[in-house]
Amino acid sequence: ARSKGANASVKANLSNIRPQAEIIYGNVTPNSYATVCADGTVVAALTAADSAGGGTGSASAAANKCINTSSAWAASAGLRTAEGTSTAWCVDYTGKSEGVTTAQAAAISATGPVVCP
Repeated sequence: ARSKGANASVKANLSNIRPQAEIIYGNVTPNSYATVCADGTVVAALTAADSAGGGTGSASAAANKCINTSSAWAASAGLRTAEGTSTAWCVDYTGKSEGVTTAQAAAISATGPVVCP
């Protein structure tokens, strides 16, 4: 039960990034997601998600990341306990919020499509 609660906390913290990212996007001219991952509220949510997932409270693990460009962003963090084949959770600017493997989360980069796989 504790592991499910921890996973729910990972998901909730990552989901909280979405509205903050939209505030950031709307507050700059021209509209841009370029500073999403550096925003203090987003960093706090990522740190909390990592901690809930059993991490050290940093973005050091392969699954823990936030990538942004001017037109997109995606963030992921490891889950405490795997849910099927999903070992991490990913959210992005398109509204996706889904389980992914650690390898899928690690593959998100600014040079490819910045979305959850």
